[in-house]
Order: sequence, then structure tokens, then C-alpha cells
Amino acid sequence: MPVRDWDADFLRSKRSKQDAVADDIIRNIFSSEDPAMVNSFYNTTQRTAKKLPEDLPQDVKDYFEQGDKLPVWASKSLLKRGEEFYIENGPMIAMVH
Repeated sequence: MPVRDWDADFLRSKRSKQDAVADDIIRNIFSSEDPAMVNSFYNTTQRTAKKLPEDLPQDVKDYFEQGDKLPVWASKSLLKRGEEFYIENGPMIAMVH
């Protein structure tokens, strides 16, 4: 996949795309009347875990397990560069934005 400039039009087009599956899962979790499940989900997403907690709903587990597989077009080296950029600059970007 060629690298391209991220001009305003390109970024605007990406802002309108969403992850419908993730949106539904998050909506279900936060509309749940089970605070323990909400807390478990929140705690899971706030730490690095090698294994998902057993008490998460099955649709959440399925989502994370499917999302762990990269598409064939994904460049591991570009993802690594993005990760390094975020680690270095993410906090500052969050404060400015």
C-alpha cells in the first residue's frame, strides 16, 4: 500500500468511517445494568493483558480475538512506526487537541 499525504480531505473522509461492530458492543456494555461487567471491560482496556478475562461477554471476547488478526495488506513495520510515534507524542497531542 503506497504511503500518501494525509491532507484535510483524506482525514475528513476517515472521520466519517466507524466500526459498527465495536460501536454495538460498546453500546451493549455501557447500557448493561451490571456495573461489574462495565468495570471489567474498562479495566481490561486500560492494561496490557495476554488473556482476556473470563467474565467478559462472549461478543466482546470474539471482537478482540478477531481484531487480533491483521489483514493481509497491513504493514507490520508501519504499524510499529505508528506505535513508536504514539508512545513518543500521544500524550502531548492529547493535551493540545
